[in-house]
Amino acid sequence: DDHEVLLNAFTQSLNLKAKFFELQHRIVVDGNEIRHVIERCENKFAEDGTPLKAIGSLQDVTEIVEAQIQLQSSQKKFMAISNQTTEGITVADLEGNYVFVNPAFSIMSGYSEDELLNMTVFDMKSKNQDHSSFKNTKEEMEGKPVHVVLQKKSGEEYHTDIIGDVINVDDESLVL
Repeated sequence: DDHEVLLNAFTQSLNLKAKFFELQHRIVVDGNEIRHVIERCENKFAEDGTPLKAIGSLQDVTEIVEAQIQLQSSQKKFMAISNQTTEGITVADLEGNYVFVNPAFSIMSGYSEDELLNMTVFDMKSKNQDHSSFKNTKEEMEGKPVHVVLQKKSGEEYHTDIIGDVINVDDESLVL
């Protein structure tokens, strides 16, 4: 299916007198196995612009492409779940800086996602709320509800129970 795309890329590189082109495409090997490759080609031209030769290579990137497809699928599932739940979900680094918030938490708090991602968990606490709850959710109360009083963007306070868990993502500890 990619033969015409490859042929057009090669022809165009010759017509444009391009010394180099690169294209990712699929090939069929052993009769029916589809592999993903990156093809690189270096064109040599005579002084008058006549093509003399093309030297090329193929690099099999099938595993990388398949991993990217799996990652995209996983991300779509996560986002679908995160976007559909009515529970507020946040992820913060160990210092309390938000690195992820779902739409439900944005609605609850009155802040946009962009605003929240520039805030800390401490910015959400009501004026009278003790700041130790964040420490508690990642230490002795991990996985257990901690009652906190938060403040919406409007200034209105609301009571909520937070269940915090320390998770590790790419060797980074975060608080969910």
